[in-house]
Amino acid sequence: MFKLKFKSFFYTAILLTIFALSGYVGTAKGQSGRWKLKQVYVFNNLNSYAAVVGEAADASGGYVDINANGKVYDLCPGGMEKLRFQWKFEFPVSTSNPGGAIGVNLSAGQLSVSEPCRDAIARESIMGVYGSSGSISPFPKQYNNLIDGSRFDTGNGFRVRPAAYAKTGIASVIMKDYPVADRHHYAYFYISISGRGSGSINYVYLYQRVG
Repeated sequence: MFKLKFKSFFYTAILLTIFALSGYVGTAKGQSGRWKLKQVYVFNNLNSYAAVVGEAADASGGYVDINANGKVYDLCPGGMEKLRFQWKFEFPVSTSNPGGAIGVNLSAGQLSVSEPCRDAIARESIMGVYGSSGSISPFPKQYNNLIDGSRFDTGNGFRVRPAAYAKTGIASVIMKDYPVADRHHYAYFYISISGRGSGSINYVYLYQRVG
């Protein structure tokens, strides 16, 4: 089974190599081409009220465990909620076909709670999967002309929270089928987790056009 090496995103020579392609703008082709998953990138924008204590991501799915500090908004000072967010694709997403949908089983819950916290953070923390269309690219601006930012659409928009309701469900993204421009070598969708008052962390599935 194809698996990705999991690594955090850094602005390194590795990324520069990935995107070191010509900026030539050609005419649109008649086919959308074939798309292969290149890497999962992690953009961690959590603040001091949350800390990642475990994570993994590959073509089958992933998870992240987050310690959320009760000091946020003075909800439960001195306490903590440990939250787990998991996603599992209905089939490995090592490749993606234009016109097809990707289903994602989402689940979220509390692993542990310390008083005086209960579920104030869990109730307002959210995980969802989103297409790049309508989103702001997390990649450096100089590389965005190589990314087909409209290729993936958000599907049903289902989201989960690690509280007593809406803890599990199936979300989706759709890879649109339209002619691809010569300059577009990449496309992406992403799993986004936001904690109450503690920022967000995104797992970006970047695809490369190989045909």
